[in-house]
Amino acid sequence: MEPKLRGLIEKVIDEGLTPERLRLQREVAEFFAPLIKSKRDMMFGHFVGYVSGALVLFVERLYGRLPTAEEKKEMGRILQSRAREIIDAIEKELHR
Repeated sequence: MEPKLRGLIEKVIDEGLTPERLRLQREVAEFFAPLIKSKRDMMFGHFVGYVSGALVLFVERLYGRLPTAEEKKEMGRILQSRAREIIDAIEKELHR
């Protein structure tokens, strides 16, 4: 993954961890609470989907194509490396 693209993905993750974004994710999870088993898991899944969508958007706009398999794997590695940070932020939001 090119450094520019990696930086954009890291920025999306950082922005997703702001109190405002986490609060919105919690509100969505609370709305669906009767239908789901875990608000935390729903928020984490939403977060991963948000970052995945950003990857597609950035690659389409920057390069006029869809992400390669390697770019998707790299995004997954970035998310894995920050998973504990993301989950901790979600847990903190859920216990406000």
